[in-house]
Amino acid sequence: MQPWQRNLLSGNACGVMASGPSIIEGNLIGTDASGTFAIPNGVGNNWPGVIIGGRQNVRVGGTLPAARNVISGNQAWGVCIWPSFGGGGALENVMILGNYIGTHWSGTQPLPNGFPQTGFTQFGGGIQLDNMPIPPAYVIGGFGPGEANLIAYNRGVGIVTFNTAHFDNPGNVIHHNRGLGRTNVDISGPGPSANDPGDADGGSNNGQNHPEFIAATQSGNQLTITYRVDFAPVNSAYPLRVDFYRNILGGSGMRIGQDIYTEAFAQAGRTVVVTLPPGENGIPVVALATDANGYSSEYAAAFDVLFENHFE
Repeated sequence: MQPWQRNLLSGNACGVMASGPSIIEGNLIGTDASGTFAIPNGVGNNWPGVIIGGRQNVRVGGTLPAARNVISGNQAWGVCIWPSFGGGGALENVMILGNYIGTHWSGTQPLPNGFPQTGFTQFGGGIQLDNMPIPPAYVIGGFGPGEANLIAYNRGVGIVTFNTAHFDNPGNVIHHNRGLGRTNVDISGPGPSANDPGDADGGSNNGQNHPEFIAATQSGNQLTITYRVDFAPVNSAYPLRVDFYRNILGGSGMRIGQDIYTEAFAQAGRTVVVTLPPGENGIPVVALATDANGYSSEYAAAFDVLFENHFE
């Protein structure tokens, strides 16, 4: 589908407001008809391109290119999930799949959401999640074909939580966002959060600790990673899903592997071997951990890989 074949939802107080069971797909939200220039939503009120309120059965985007929304160029946030908005109530079966958030129509050039705010860092960004009344976690993206969102180049954080929001972050490509400290995902903001001993803290996503790299070496197309997660059983919902990605400025590019970190390894080092695509030599990697409740961490700091066969 070409950009001019999509609905144009731009220059409004809000691009789209989900006021009931909704499917929002195939739109340009915050851009012009070519999908390359900004016509922001929310100029007068700082509302986002898309608001999802206290509703059930909402899908933003989809797994096919024709279902993709380009949600870019908006004054504040691309997407806001606000359970208390529009009458409140639990949000259930909310899916955000396959969208471009912060790029123009091609997905290769910046068209950021958000604006600089005097006296602060940036206001707005990719996706904001506010207080949610009950679990489960919202799922943003996925590992299936076409499910991952591209969230890049926004003037603030790629995904940020406030109060006690919870979300699972599977498969998404999130990079070049400009949150404080160039944060791409922020669950305990502002800025990158340090791990706490045993992961005893709470808050959004229970303050889930990120993986800590110990070593990473590559031989041929085999990448051997040793890591640990500081996550004491008394504070934990095991097992953890640990996803490894190619690093792009401290955010995620291509997903390169996954591991399951069980209670048997609690707070101990674990080694996993993943197979890389041809030509990927000595790439820095990042990782995130997601507990059994679907609560994802921020990204671990990028870790350089030692290429063992450098002279072969």
